[in-house]
Amino acid sequence: MLQYFFTKTPLAFFVMDLWRDEAFSFVMSQQNIVDIVKTTAIDFNPPLYYIILHYWMMVFGTSEIALRSLSLIFFGATVFLLFEIMHTIFKISYRRTFIYFIFIAINPFLLFYAFEARMYSMLVFLITLSYYAFWKKNRKLYVLAISLALYTHYFSVFILCIHALEYGIQNFRTIFSLQNLTSFRKNLRVFDRKKFQEISVFIFPVLLFLPWLIFLLNAHDFHSEDFWIIKPPLHDLLFLPFVLFTGYERVFGKYYHADAGYTDFHSYINALLILTISITVIVFVIRFFRKTQTQLLEKLLSNRFLLSLYLWAFFSPIVVFVISLFSTPLYHPRYFIFAVPGFLLLLVVGFEYMIALMHSALQANKNIRSFKFQSSMPFVLSLILVGYANMITQEFNTFNLKYHYKRSVSNLYHEIMAVKAKDEPIYLTNELDYHLALYYTKSNDVFIFNKRYDEIPDYVGKTLIPVEKIISKKPLYPHRAFIVYYDSFTIYSEI
Repeated sequence: MLQYFFTKTPLAFFVMDLWRDEAFSFVMSQQNIVDIVKTTAIDFNPPLYYIILHYWMMVFGTSEIALRSLSLIFFGATVFLLFEIMHTIFKISYRRTFIYFIFIAINPFLLFYAFEARMYSMLVFLITLSYYAFWKKNRKLYVLAISLALYTHYFSVFILCIHALEYGIQNFRTIFSLQNLTSFRKNLRVFDRKKFQEISVFIFPVLLFLPWLIFLLNAHDFHSEDFWIIKPPLHDLLFLPFVLFTGYERVFGKYYHADAGYTDFHSYINALLILTISITVIVFVIRFFRKTQTQLLEKLLSNRFLLSLYLWAFFSPIVVFVISLFSTPLYHPRYFIFAVPGFLLLLVVGFEYMIALMHSALQANKNIRSFKFQSSMPFVLSLILVGYANMITQEFNTFNLKYHYKRSVSNLYHEIMAVKAKDEPIYLTNELDYHLALYYTKSNDVFIFNKRYDEIPDYVGKTLIPVEKIISKKPLYPHRAFIVYYDSFTIYSEI
């Protein structure tokens, strides 16, 4: 049974060998705190995750499972926080909330990164916490959550902008009313007394992030360079709902139909997702033409969180998409993973609207008199909708498990270390393997072979590759070196 779970389910990602980005996390986090701060300033992510991982490794060790467990904890915290949002803020019944809890917990996008030693699960938790605090009007918690998010990933600034935009929309009339000079002055006085504390929650995170921003601007080299992400075709934006739900990377289309892009069943899932979230708009249109509604439908129609959910789900990905069209391509699913909880909650609201409409129709049916049947119907309908949603994504989950399978490299390096003498070097023919080699050999005798330092792109973690680790000379007999290729190695000595 355990073999099945750790080979045929997403738990397989938990026990696989690390891939290069995860190995980079290890190499970065094993430094002391001062060096972590310095090196992250010239890399691409802020230091908070690496600092936390540093202390995490001190307590729990550096195995693959230990490294990934930190992300798994943040994933679990995120799912339970979404449960709290659905039940206490959206006022969804406990039974239906539990069904949606399962729906979110097995989401392929969130679940994949729950088993990866990177900052993405931590980022998702902090952004979700910021929304919870924002909706609860808990100012201290909000400032803490969004500030920590800024120190975890730079794209968190999108969420801070969204919250400021929402606040501006909600308070536009109160703050900027210009009916007459008297009311304007009155509004200014009200603003001075009552609004400053509310607006300060957007100012304080910026002030708290400012020291790092100044340090970053002084330390980071912002010269332009080619990035590994390719410019997305314009029609990819149509598949954004599918990407937000699954985390699909278009390059994997090569494994589906020999070409990067999307398959027919991807389009089918995407259409159903669009239909589900469109229900939220359709029902609001219907309410203007229909006076009588059920209590459940009336409660949903008063939902004030729809604007927040749409902005949470779509604002950041669309901005990143537009940037990618005209500047450095950054449109890659994991970079806007923090939008996924907003999209999932939007789906949940769509499910609730469907249930309300179907329940309303059933109550109007005079042939259905059973109160017990009518009262249990919302729960049954939620079960059916969530079950169907999971069923149609099963094919994707199968492919995702197969093609996201991480390359097994541990045996290669363990074999090298079993026969390698002290001080014998390991030469890597690909710089992408550098951090992996450091992780699995725990050796300082790792070098990149036959490369110039200026040929190595920054995005492979160059900040943690010293210049002296580049080598072109082969060892002279009787000395030898282990030259590593993709999945093999040779022992070489020049005569």
